[in-house]
Amino acid sequence: MGDAYLDIETTGLSWLDAEITVIGIYVVNGKDSRLVQMVGRDLTKGNLIEAVEGVQTIYTYNGSRLDPPFIHGSLGIYLEAIIVVTAKCGIA
Repeated sequence: MGDAYLDIETTGLSWLDAEITVIGIYVVNGKDSRLVQMVGRDLTKGNLIEAVEGVQTIYTYNGSRLDPPFIHGSLGIYLEAIIVVTAKCGIA
């Protein structure tokens, strides 16, 4: 089981009137790591689920306040139901 560092870029602050433009995920599993960036047509529920497969904890800059609710509203994925989501500020 690995950890992931997730960040999204959006056109606004609410999924009700804005869109996700980029999802970036850095997945670390022991000595292995990979960077996944989804843009445009790659921003799908299936691609996001595939990207976090095997991840135990997702760290986001905004914790559970922005990224997970925005993803849930836009893509219909409730990340917190399948993975621990936590805030960790200052991650490079």
